[in-house]
Amino acid sequence: MMFGVGFRAAGIQSYILSGGALKDIAAGSEMIERLCTRDLAAGLAACGLPEKCIHFAAAGGFHLVGLEETEARRFARVWSLMVAERAPGLLHAVVVAQHDNPAGLIGQLQRRLDEQVRLPWPALPAASPISLRSARTGLAAVEETAFEGEPPEAVDLATQRRRQQITSGAGALEQAFALPEGHTFSRDSNAIALSGRNTAVAMVHIDGMGFGQLFRRFDAALQGHPQHVPWRKCLSEAVAAVVRTAARRAIAFFSAMWEARRLSNDGSPRTKSACITPPRTRTTSPKCSSSSRSLSLNSEPS
Repeated sequence: MMFGVGFRAAGIQSYILSGGALKDIAAGSEMIERLCTRDLAAGLAACGLPEKCIHFAAAGGFHLVGLEETEARRFARVWSLMVAERAPGLLHAVVVAQHDNPAGLIGQLQRRLDEQVRLPWPALPAASPISLRSARTGLAAVEETAFEGEPPEAVDLATQRRRQQITSGAGALEQAFALPEGHTFSRDSNAIALSGRNTAVAMVHIDGMGFGQLFRRFDAALQGHPQHVPWRKCLSEAVAAVVRTAARRAIAFFSAMWEARRLSNDGSPRTKSACITPPRTRTTSPKCSSSSRSLSLNSEPS
């Protein structure tokens, strides 16, 4: 009998946007990204678990498999504390499941996570009426501080953690999407507004677009198949590679547009074509060790 641990964050978009200020939204994105990468690695190290127990890990969730009962329950307790400290106020579920094979264990984790995220989230007692509150969120303030020369502001616990993320210089988004040299993700809407009328503002929106349903259909089609676990991991890695490459192409496209506009405004020769297209790049997906075969997600595996 093997044990596993499942984690899933709920309401990610609401959590990220709850900061209000651009710098807090950007920091919220990096906090979610960091949870299932560096924070997960730190949690495993603290519990003495190897990273090979990670079945999959993506922004907002992960599965750990092949653990002993004491290891699984200890990590679940430690991870709940880490999420509360690293991303205060994030709705999430942490579950422990058991089964006699990896595929069945993954199914148990998914079902328990589906059940847990639907349950009402236990909220802390409301602050008393005389408590100082954050003007942005209305939550009880934990400190009053001035951020990078701005006027002093009362901030709640989640906002305090976001500001700490900003000053830590992590730069997870810049590293993940390989910004061209000299470009950065802006974190200050006031700086954008004051930088002049020729400022170009671009937004790249990345959404799952039903990837969760795709994985559920994949699991249903491969239920009981001996290659279920390795193929699912391969699919997860391939989706991550495709999304990252698509985001980098979009950023490169906007960067090229901005550069052409800058050269045009400086009086330099205009580009030959008025239409700038993204560079053609080929997405390299992780290769599975298993033999390649066609699979319909609407039919049972042969």
